[in-house]
Amino acid sequence: MTQAKHWFFGIIIFAAITLLFGPVQRAFFGIVKYVFEGNSLGKMYLFLGFAAVFFLFLWLRGKKNYRRKNEGGHIYKYAAIVGAMFVLSLFLQGFLIYSYNAASQSAAITVLSERNGFLEWESSYLQHTHTGKIAFGLISQAIPVGAAKVDSGAPMFSIIPFAPFFAIIFLALMIAAIYFAFREARRIYDGTITPDILVWLVLSFQFILFSMDGGLFTLGMQSAIALGAYYCLRHYSKHHFSALEQFVYPLLITGGFQFALSYVFSANAASSYGLPMAGILLALATIFNNRDNPEFNWKAWAVFGLILVAAAGDAYIGFAVGRILFPEKQADMLIYGLPESVTQTQLENTLSGRLEIIKIEKIGNIATVSAMPKSLYAMDFLAEDLRRGLNPEGYLYVVPMQRSEGLVKIVANVPIDSLLDVKSEFVSFEKTEYNGKIYLGMHSEFNKVYAGFWVLNYLRYEKGVKGAVVVTS
Repeated sequence: MTQAKHWFFGIIIFAAITLLFGPVQRAFFGIVKYVFEGNSLGKMYLFLGFAAVFFLFLWLRGKKNYRRKNEGGHIYKYAAIVGAMFVLSLFLQGFLIYSYNAASQSAAITVLSERNGFLEWESSYLQHTHTGKIAFGLISQAIPVGAAKVDSGAPMFSIIPFAPFFAIIFLALMIAAIYFAFREARRIYDGTITPDILVWLVLSFQFILFSMDGGLFTLGMQSAIALGAYYCLRHYSKHHFSALEQFVYPLLITGGFQFALSYVFSANAASSYGLPMAGILLALATIFNNRDNPEFNWKAWAVFGLILVAAAGDAYIGFAVGRILFPEKQADMLIYGLPESVTQTQLENTLSGRLEIIKIEKIGNIATVSAMPKSLYAMDFLAEDLRRGLNPEGYLYVVPMQRSEGLVKIVANVPIDSLLDVKSEFVSFEKTEYNGKIYLGMHSEFNKVYAGFWVLNYLRYEKGVKGAVVVTS
């Protein structure tokens, strides 16, 4: 299977296999979540669809006249378009931070809104922006479907001024970026699918995706930048780099770039998770590109690659099956996507087969739980149990709670002083001063994203606040 048509049919067959066999789907989804991020299967099938069209284009347009003279320059057009998408996404994020009087530039803008009669939530912050997803939000406005099984982008679309205008710009830029990505692939395609074409497939999809969903500081950008540097060293440098240099320099470039941006914008690059994956992808590309080189010590590289895989193993398991739950070790979690009609007692009964509940609290379509697992299990398996038992209309997932350091400063577009009287075992509020302004400070076991989401649910279900509600945290 070395020709584009073979890869095209292979992608179609593999997509069908993931639909039919759960273990295959879960294993591949873990890789997709690590490389591209996301909580829904939509992103996995989006990549498979992109790959299928990518190889179809090469098959239909690359049969004759390989490496045409007029095929140069497409990568520069691609880079300029994707760069414009990143700038626009960052501009909209900054606009939201300013508009909603956030306490800091790294604040999370969290939104709860209705779409076709169903609630959706979304959060955007510098470490993972969602402002570019208004392009999908525009499309979702015209689709009369029920509760979303994927993040549709509708919440961000509901609060960004002139959202249809910006969404059309994003869609136009995305289509142009895809076109030039395919033209660049055609430039290096000589009738055989090489490792460099596969590298370009992954990195071109990453940059388009992250320009709309993730941003410059998101986890997967580290491998995207590393693969981009690797590809340019091999195809756009007049200097010949050794296999080791082709591996090391991209890692230095991505690390330096991410930490420089983090310093300027005060956003955490999360390199401890991203760099091992970048190393794995670079090692694979290096091994396969040098497999016929008699001077290349592929055995040593294979051992090195396995070390990188081991370093990334814990993160991959987390992406594939969720946080591991150990017996007799307390687990604190947040459950999202529960049907409103399900009572706290019903939820506790559903969980009781796997967990010894310590405390539990359900508000609207979320629940916070502290429990002792009865046996070795994983959070994604627990989510599957809940889907089978409760039959939610939208997508449901379970995530670990992470205690925030100090107070989370809460600002909302609706009055929130009533939160000072909240009676909860998981959260409490107090007024606090920061940079000369008075904020509502939240003590909780949530990070800033889920802290904002908890507030949104409380305002919606306990205080009856309707419409699009925005909280910065």
